[in-house]
Amino acid sequence: MKATTKKLYTIGYQGLSWREFIALLKQHNIDVVADVRATARSRTREYNLRYLRDGLEAEGIAWVHFPRLGIPTARRKRFRERALLLKVYDEDILPSQIACRTAPNDWARLNAWLANKDLTICLLCMEANPATCHRSVLAERLQEIIQGLEVVHLRRENV
Repeated sequence: MKATTKKLYTIGYQGLSWREFIALLKQHNIDVVADVRATARSRTREYNLRYLRDGLEAEGIAWVHFPRLGIPTARRKRFRERALLLKVYDEDILPSQIACRTAPNDWARLNAWLANKDLTICLLCMEANPATCHRSVLAERLQEIIQGLEVVHLRRENV
């Protein structure tokens, strides 16, 4: 008997129109957008908290924010070089959230959502290129603990 795999999608909204963003989510039957930005703000209005949440809800997609899985603004400003920032995320920020034993623990919350086999979840951040975004590091860590988890990075060419 073949083991079923669960897919975890990721997406960066940078360069995507709202229409393209929604098309990608719908094309892959996304049920929940897991926003892993430290702050749910953007220079693009559609990706700000209220607009994003309400816009997704209008499309039948849930939005959940996991701010502690993001990179705090102070850290982003301190480590401008992407490779170093991702290293800090992988070696300091994320492990501190994983080790957290007090509420709120966004690592535990995200894992609880992923445990629901009936939901298709997509991690959201800003960067278009997953290789330069912390969501890839997060997805790799999740793959280490969730057997058979397949990560799919949604990009404009997937529309």
